[in-house]
Amino acid sequence: MFFCCETEKVNVRDQYLGLWSFQKSYYESGMNGIYSGNYNFPGAILAGELENELIIPISAAPYPISIIKLTVDNDGMLSNFEQNFSEDYTIDSVVTNFIGVDSIYLYYKFYVPNAMFIEEISGKKIQ
Repeated sequence: MFFCCETEKVNVRDQYLGLWSFQKSYYESGMNGIYSGNYNFPGAILAGELENELIIPISAAPYPISIIKLTVDNDGMLSNFEQNFSEDYTIDSVVTNFIGVDSIYLYYKFYVPNAMFIEEISGKKIQ
């Protein structure tokens, strides 16, 4: 007799959901000048529609409110960064991952016609 059992799929994203405190550093250069700065903002990491998909805030008021959707794996590595940008964006480098279940780190550099952007975001889970 042979028994087979299905393994239950685990949605690892749930451990990352909740309220977070983020710190963002940015550098932008283009035809209108060079801009850089740092700011802190609160935000919530939410569940996306797909399995292990997270909705992560990357900026908040008074700046334009922006989010990205990323997929998290069992090791806390984030993927599918490129899906958040149109073909006008040239992604140069990306580092995205969780450090444990209570810290996140995002770094990305991209180009658009006549401009370059570098953004670095770190976050700490509040609840």
